Amino acid sequence: MTRRRKVWLGIIVAVAVVLGGAHWALSCWCYYTPRAMVSEGMSLAAGSRTAVEEFFNAESRFPVDNNEARVSPPTEIYGKYVVSVTVNDGNITVLYGGPDAHQRIRDRTLQLSPTVSAQSIEWRCDASEFSKRDRPSACR
Repeated sequence: MTRRRKVWLGIIVAVAVVLGGAHWALSCWCYYTPRAMVSEGMSLAAGSRTAVEEFFNAESRFPVDNNEARVSPPTEIYGKYVVSVTVNDGNITVLYGGPDAHQRIRDRTLQLSPTVSAQSIEWRCDASEFSKRDRPSACR
């Protein structure tokens, strides 16, 4: 094999390795992006979770809505990918949407449900509307 062919073969192998790495990185990024968007909803729901817990500790029951939980109205709790956060009988529903939301999460909801166990509140996450790869770690 001539020196020139060896150089070209080396270049072709290097390009193949770089393209393979780029393909792998892009596929990982495609999975990461919607999950990060869903995580925004978990962050926005944190304030409502605290309010529901405080209300339960004071009243021994769950609040019926955002007003009783003393949080902002549903459509005033929003983010770049979240349209609203609603409290309904202690359950917290996060609705995703907006122009920047990924199509895999748009118009889908995540629900956080409280359960009382030994005078402490534990939260169960229902993200069944999302594919497993798009769910935050707390909801898998």
